[in-house]
Amino acid sequence: MSRPSFTLLLRLLAPSLQTSLPSLPRSYTLTAALYRLSHAASYKSAARRFGLDMVGASRAFYTVCKVVNEKLGHLFKFRTDIGRIVVGFEWISLPNCCGVLGFERFWVDGSC
Repeated sequence: MSRPSFTLLLRLLAPSLQTSLPSLPRSYTLTAALYRLSHAASYKSAARRFGLDMVGASRAFYTVCKVVNEKLGHLFKFRTDIGRIVVGFEWISLPNCCGVLGFERFWVDGSC
């Protein structure tokens, strides 16, 4: 993901990330979640890479997914736009994050 894309995404999501996880820097929260989504990494791997504990990595991932859905989910009609969404995320090197959009609740596996 390019720096301008990351900065824009962080700017759009930052207020909600700050209130949801006040103890973690917003950029770490977003980066850890994007890393997990783009690499299909485990919580353990994301936690180790970004200096978080397992709880912090799990919360960062859940919070970012929730905030993306709340703040940006209106931009997509998930069922009809799935092909376009998948291609778009693959194009920006985030192939696994299309599943975040379109769901108000989803289960997050906390195991490693």
